[in-house]
Amino acid sequence: MNWPIKRVKNVAELAIGPFGSALKADTYVSEGLPVVAGGNLGGGRWPNVNEAPRVSSETASRLLRSVAMPGDLIFPHRGSIGRVGIADRDLMLSTSMMRARFDPKIVDSEFAYWFFLAQGSRELLTMASSVGTPGIGQPLASLGSVGIKLPPMSVQKALAAVLGALEDKVDANRCIANAVDDLIRAQVAPRLAESSQLWDALKIVFGEAFKGDSFSVPGIGRALVRIRDLKSQKCQVWTTERRPKEFEVRPGALLVGMDAEFRATRWSGPIGVLNQRVLAASSVKYGPAISREMLVAPLRRVERSKSGTTVIHLNKSDLLAESVLAPVDSDVPALRALVDPMWDRAVAAEQESVRVAATRDELLPLLMAGKITVKDAEKTVEEVV
Repeated sequence: MNWPIKRVKNVAELAIGPFGSALKADTYVSEGLPVVAGGNLGGGRWPNVNEAPRVSSETASRLLRSVAMPGDLIFPHRGSIGRVGIADRDLMLSTSMMRARFDPKIVDSEFAYWFFLAQGSRELLTMASSVGTPGIGQPLASLGSVGIKLPPMSVQKALAAVLGALEDKVDANRCIANAVDDLIRAQVAPRLAESSQLWDALKIVFGEAFKGDSFSVPGIGRALVRIRDLKSQKCQVWTTERRPKEFEVRPGALLVGMDAEFRATRWSGPIGVLNQRVLAASSVKYGPAISREMLVAPLRRVERSKSGTTVIHLNKSDLLAESVLAPVDSDVPALRALVDPMWDRAVAAEQESVRVAATRDELLPLLMAGKITVKDAEKTVEEVV
């Protein structure tokens, strides 16, 4: 469809975060406006600022132009370039952020969000320096130069509603999984009482070093579960190689990345094989839900012991030196009867999110390019939501 193209600078007011000297750590307070940074984006439309630092209303008033209001699109111009979010409340931009406040008579902000997610952010990425920390030399000029395709407002809103319904389903499942994890933690943590060596209590398997020359595109060979896939729960690379000590990962497996940060993570992505720098932890006796809670404390201890180095690594020797707390044997059967079904429910919710997100990602470029109609997309959404 031949939708007109407008430059962002002609349909939005643009602003950038304050200079570093205007927003120092000593301006942070316990309550106030959250300070949004690139790391708060990427988990959906709305920034996750639950743990963000905050500034007072006085500071926000002094730096009013750098405050994002509900409906503003927010972007990093340094660091996590390519991410985008919509402000769902008043937010103070960090020094690495910029915002676009679109004219609501011309551009629906949620439509703009999906546009940037589909293609607009790629333009920003091409403007970023690749030397050192990624950064855009002229942030507002670069953002303002992006051309955005604008269908009629009714189409913008309908398109945003279709994609938003899929995103809402992903968010709902994320809330279910988080609530389940809180329940598991509440049941297991008070019962961790008996100490034993980690290596004796849990079975640890390390991923194999699959060769790059056997990597393939998704669908050819087998999914390769790499450390970078633990957050997305989506395998980007597949492999045609077979190794004698390879470990098959199935949904519900308990995995730990061995670089940068050590978190026991539930795998809800596809069946695949475990790559190097990722380990799988399991226990016939305790099951995955209890095992994950047993790992929290020792992994935290190891991570803290290595703070100060550039990139920290988890090694077998670290695990051999660690102990874990486990429930007493008499508690295990009843506890597993309670928490194992919870774990399975969380896996099911996360697997559904993976499927819904895949549908969203397939529809997004087609809708934004006008290659399919909103009505056709709605039929697809009805099948998965």
